[in-house]
Amino acid sequence: MNFGFFYLKMGNLELSEKYLLKSVDLGNLDFGYQNLGHIYFAKKNKQQAFETYKESIKNFTDKNEFFEIFDDDFQYLEQYGVTEEEYTDMKNKLLDI
Repeated sequence: MNFGFFYLKMGNLELSEKYLLKSVDLGNLDFGYQNLGHIYFAKKNKQQAFETYKESIKNFTDKNEFFEIFDDDFQYLEQYGVTEEEYTDMKNKLLDI
């Protein structure tokens, strides 16, 4: 686990974003973008989250792995007020790409 994901789990979006941007800069494009998407989703910036998740999906060798992790990570999004309805809507949009 990288520091960005750790801070996401601990409730510090600012530090999480800082470390995740560094992670992406270092080439961690699959999980880095996925977790950045979580940050934007938690901040209620759904369009930026969607675009960032799309980048993540492009960098996963197996699209199903993205969605398995996405499902597992809902618990962290929920702590920031993302509802199950919002989560399901986002997932359905991502499944359509």
